[in-house]
Amino acid sequence: MKPEPCKSKVVICKEKSLIREQRGIRLKTEVSDSKQKPPVGLALSGGGIRSATLGLGVLQRLCEEPLETENESRAPTAAEDGNDTPEKNSRGGFKEALIEHIDYLSTVSGGGYIGSWFVANRLRSVLDRDKNPADKSFINDPKSVHLAHLRRYS
Repeated sequence: MKPEPCKSKVVICKEKSLIREQRGIRLKTEVSDSKQKPPVGLALSGGGIRSATLGLGVLQRLCEEPLETENESRAPTAAEDGNDTPEKNSRGGFKEALIEHIDYLSTVSGGGYIGSWFVANRLRSVLDRDKNPADKSFINDPKSVHLAHLRRYS
């Protein structure tokens, strides 16, 4: 007997729930359904090692560049401790790296090479650093063994 196919409405609802959950982890906030912003995606195109190199530069910049959020759209969760609370801005909102606001990553060819490297190393970084998803030292630290490995074998 075949299982019943999922209805698109159910899939979309589940996906919105997962995006909200992941944003809560990345942004250290609880977002209500009424304040949830539309999903944001990043596409890294193909073209071999040159596109992978460009993609690395884009990812590095997105990890460095802050996006200031408004106060009413963001509230710290009870899980935050004083050590990794995002920096506050002058409007009472927060400064967080742009990369934290990206929900989807789409890649092909060289973009897939750097995209999969980024996701794998971000996960590794989270697991190695007491589950701190804000740590992106593997991509911006010149002494990073992960970055050295990427450059050595590309």
